[in-house]
Amino acid sequence: MVYQQIIAFLKRGYRRLPIRELIRKHFTKIEGNNWIFVANDPKGKKITLFQMGWVDIKRDFMTRPFNPFLPENESLVEKRSKSGAGSLFPKRR
Repeated sequence: MVYQQIIAFLKRGYRRLPIRELIRKHFTKIEGNNWIFVANDPKGKKITLFQMGWVDIKRDFMTRPFNPFLPENESLVEKRSKSGAGSLFPKRR
């Protein structure tokens, strides 16, 4: 998700460059970490803006089998509603 937001941000600034060129220009590799988002300061030095490795992976419980009507899943339904994650079922239009 973070990667997609950074790429969308870059595409707004460089509308005619392909994504591959944006990645070459703004991402670098340091000590095996391939996804470091960098920029140049006015003096020409590279500044690390963001490292993808800083982001913790949080697994959503919706990725495993889940039925909100079963009593054993009641605590998960409450947890999700308190966290502000939205409805379990999308609203129909």
